[in-house]
Amino acid sequence: MLLIACLAMAGIALGADRTEAARMIDRYASSHGAEVTVIKGGDLSRYSISEYHSLTLPSADAATADAIAAAVGTDMASAADREVSYHDGRIKYAFLTLPPDEAGLNRYVIYVCNPAQNGRRRVVLIDIKGKATARQLQNLIKITSK
Repeated sequence: MLLIACLAMAGIALGADRTEAARMIDRYASSHGAEVTVIKGGDLSRYSISEYHSLTLPSADAATADAIAAAVGTDMASAADREVSYHDGRIKYAFLTLPPDEAGLNRYVIYVCNPAQNGRRRVVLIDIKGKATARQLQNLIKITSK
């Protein structure tokens, strides 16, 4: 019984370090049309990033987009810093800096939701961990989006 209790507590502790965005990436990874990217180590180290997880839903329905936006809102509540823009009362863009994880790695959530066809939305959700600062990530995003 003691062993089971210890394992349950360890599972809870490990889950506490995860963002709601990471949970949404896992939840919707197998959705129709979903594009998921997971990168750990390797070339990321030159950007001071340890883990990169992203989910792109090119044509999310309103319920899915709203569920993901709600998860981003939950992460926003614990964010140490945030840059957020809204359109028609909904989150259109968010760059969240979350408190470091137990290993001291910085955590970030990036969210973009744009209108797609037929009332659907294109949703991009990114969860990043690493030693990179928010400024370094923002500069990297600016460079790669040109």
